[in-house]
Amino acid sequence: MFTSEEGAVEMLEELGAYQIGHFVLASGRHAQGYVDAWAAYADPGSSHRLTTGLLSLALENEDESKPIDVFMGPERAAIWLCKEMSILARRNYGRKVLSMFAEKDKSRPDEKYAFVIPRRWAGMLKGKRVAIIEDVSTTGGSFAEVARLVAECQATVVMVVIIWNRGKVTAEQTGVPAIFALVNQTIDSSEADKCPDCHS
Repeated sequence: MFTSEEGAVEMLEELGAYQIGHFVLASGRHAQGYVDAWAAYADPGSSHRLTTGLLSLALENEDESKPIDVFMGPERAAIWLCKEMSILARRNYGRKVLSMFAEKDKSRPDEKYAFVIPRRWAGMLKGKRVAIIEDVSTTGGSFAEVARLVAECQATVVMVVIIWNRGKVTAEQTGVPAIFALVNQTIDSSEADKCPDCHS
């Protein structure tokens, strides 16, 4: 297990989830680094260090008098992350923490942050304390929408836990109580016509 942000970055590099170089992002911007947590998920034997780190971060920052009942996040990363964290909570701490996720709302295909909590889970959430889990966040839009849906189910979001907060998103910006991340670092990017690698 890593004990610092630098250690977390090194681990992500080892897993191939963080790469340094020249990348063209989906937005068209050019970046000097790229985070792809999915590269880590392909190797569960090694990537359990990620979920162990996320779980430790969540439990270290929870209110012991009001423990976390549910790990939930936006699909698809949360499907894997929340399940693994739930298993580790039971195995390492004797804690029962449910694992759920908000799935894409297929009735709103043109909306970027269109999620829905499956009805079979919505009723189970009432009165629960929820930690939202995310892999990489740039704007916080995905987890902010999940937080809104959780509130609609009469549950309480107690924190957001992220692998890499590359947008340095704050709790105030997204309306959540607190945000904790293994890595809080921006990754430099620029418009294509101002890219230092392309125009050096």
